[in-house]
Amino acid sequence: MTSAEYNRFADLLHYGHEVDFIYNGKRYFLERSNKHEYELYDMTDESNGMLLCKITAHNNNLVSLFLNEPIFNGKSFNEIYSLIEQYYID
Repeated sequence: MTSAEYNRFADLLHYGHEVDFIYNGKRYFLERSNKHEYELYDMTDESNGMLLCKITAHNNNLVSLFLNEPIFNGKSFNEIYSLIEQYYID
């Protein structure tokens, strides 16, 4: 994912879009479960998706929380975005 793609990605998250992406050989799915919460799933085994984490914000910084949370082996999405192999925004 390039810097321009990252900027578009972050912008679309503010509007509640869902994201499917591959990083380090694993497929992930991020969805907004309500106005203040994201759920991140490991969908590598499509028949058995596993909830990895919930990210909850009590104010308007939900997108920033997701982008900065050390979810991926101690690294945040901000740190790994250039290594995203492919992604789909719905």
